[in-house]
Amino acid sequence: MWKPRRSLALLALSWLFVAACGSDSPPCVEGSLQCGDACVNPKSDNRNCGECGHACEPGYVCNGNSVCSLSCQDGLESCNGFCTDTDTDRTNCGECGVACAAGQVCNGAGSCELSCQAGLLSCGGACVDPDTDELHCGASGNCNGSNAGMECPEGFACENGSCQLSCQSGLVDCDGQCTDPDTDRAHCGAGANCVNAPGEACDPGEICDGTGACALSCQAGLLACGGLCTDPRTDRAHCGATTDCAGANAGAMCAAGSICNGAGQCALSCQTGLTACANKCTDMLTDRRNCGMCGRQCQNGFVCNGAGACALSCQAGTTNCNGTCTNTNNDNFNCGTCGNACPAGQTCNGVGSCTATCPATQTVCNGICTNRNIDRNNCGMCGNVCPAGFICNGTGSCALSCQAGLSECAGACTDTDTDNANCGMCGRQCAGGSACNGMGQCVVTCPPPLVLQNGVCVQPIFTLTESGNFVVPAGVTMLKVLVVGGGGGGASGHQGGGGSGFVSQSTIAVVPGQNIPAVVGAGGLGAQACDNCNDIIGNTPGGQSSFGGITANGGGTPTVINGPGGSGGSGGGGSCNAGSPGGAGGTNGAGGGTCNQPPGTGQGSFAPLFAPFGAAPTAGAGGAGGVSSHSGGGGGGGVLINGAGPTAAAGAQAFSGRGGVGYGGGGGAGGYNGAARREPGGNGAPGVIYIIPG
Repeated sequence: MWKPRRSLALLALSWLFVAACGSDSPPCVEGSLQCGDACVNPKSDNRNCGECGHACEPGYVCNGNSVCSLSCQDGLESCNGFCTDTDTDRTNCGECGVACAAGQVCNGAGSCELSCQAGLLSCGGACVDPDTDELHCGASGNCNGSNAGMECPEGFACENGSCQLSCQSGLVDCDGQCTDPDTDRAHCGAGANCVNAPGEACDPGEICDGTGACALSCQAGLLACGGLCTDPRTDRAHCGATTDCAGANAGAMCAAGSICNGAGQCALSCQTGLTACANKCTDMLTDRRNCGMCGRQCQNGFVCNGAGACALSCQAGTTNCNGTCTNTNNDNFNCGTCGNACPAGQTCNGVGSCTATCPATQTVCNGICTNRNIDRNNCGMCGNVCPAGFICNGTGSCALSCQAGLSECAGACTDTDTDNANCGMCGRQCAGGSACNGMGQCVVTCPPPLVLQNGVCVQPIFTLTESGNFVVPAGVTMLKVLVVGGGGGGASGHQGGGGSGFVSQSTIAVVPGQNIPAVVGAGGLGAQACDNCNDIIGNTPGGQSSFGGITANGGGTPTVINGPGGSGGSGGGGSCNAGSPGGAGGTNGAGGGTCNQPPGTGQGSFAPLFAPFGAAPTAGAGGAGGVSSHSGGGGGGGVLINGAGPTAAAGAQAFSGRGGVGYGGGGGAGGYNGAARREPGGNGAPGVIYIIPG
């Protein structure tokens, strides 16, 4: 190994040698190398290591082999070309190449260990801030056991060493829970401080609408009506409501007894066992006004007996005996049962038995036990007979006695509910033609089949203008029926008018309450306008009317250009093919008038058919013919009831044929305007069914 002291001595001798020899320096000894003015050992000279001028870098020495080598002081080691203290170097801790993990230091003994800066603690192998760490919130000391702090639950954050609720932007702390005040139903519209401004708790059925306000939320198919979710198909208070359920959109309030029928319409709803009579729910088993069927009314003193039949109604404690309500517990003539009369000297004892025993209070009169305080035949004394209608009054005196439900009027017992001379009170006399109605009221009464109209009993008369079922009234067994069919429609420009509906009549036997189908024929359609054509388009005959098996066909309608008018009850008028006026419609079953085209035929005079009905039905006039250059015919005349009835439509334009007057009148024909336009014909009038009982 190279020794520094020896090298210095040799160097000094070299300088002495040079000085003694002058400028001519002697050669260097073997193994040395002259570099400049000096001989050096290139194997160990740091400035000329291996060759002149090759200086070793700081920290390196020429190692005696002419190579610069790292030279580490005591306690250091060479690692990857550097001198390092493996006791403290984090990248070479304990030995070369052993690097400490992030956050660790080499502890001075060649081992890696955690190193936490001031304010942090080592917890579970990591440096944590106990003021903010959510797994060791509030930790202290060695961060073990009771010093390990606490783990904050979900939604909480460690603040100043304590777990506290942490709500994201837009949420507020309400009752220890992060809450969105725009949508939370329990704190809708809450402020930033939920304690002082907790918001509103939305009612059931409401939501917090996203703006912090409670609002009604209705499922599909429901509407918000009056603060409630409502089904407009079934809700009686808003039946048929739409959109905002306000004003005209609020729907209808169904009346009492009606329901909203599931389609948004109010409809009468009768519970099981009830029937709709005249738009009112009624029990036909018990209703006196609709007993067994709609419209059948029980007589005074009778009730509907629960089986749909009118029956005498006796108050509690009385029995129907031969059409009279009787107390069989004490009635001597109906004692115990109807018709069981007690023998003379015996009475009905109050429990429905005839007895003749003599208790201490009775006396024998003519061999019969009697109580002279009450015995009508021995009142006060034997043989003292009380007059008819009187009883022995309990003190031995004869006195008038009226049974329960009767009153004493002028010395006689009477039922003031039904007595015409004492109706409702003694002395109130019902006028002629009226009767005491069973409730103490004088009312006009009409024997079937008469009905009360304006306080007078009259024969019921029915004029049917719509189809339906006819119910035979009580007391009616025969019907006189007049049936008129619908009028035929008129043809278009300068053709024939429609015939009126046919007329038929019959008298039929019926049963009270019987349902008879009635069909009222509709008026036929008038022909459509026709431009530059020579056709009759769209017109139809009148509809057939019927009542049970009685039928009357509708009036006919023209179908052929320049053909006859429609036939029917009265014929339609014929047309003019160049000329004026058109033929008038027939009247009272006659055929129509003519111009230069034939009219429709009629069925013959209506008079025999009208005869059974008196003066009520009369013949309506036929319609006048048109007055254009090519004139249409008038419609056949129909039937008027008591001078009234519809008039069939005229053809279009004032110069066309007029419609027939009355039920079933034929439509007037359209005219011709001279410009190749056939004006449309008029519609026929509907038929009618006229009915008189008897």
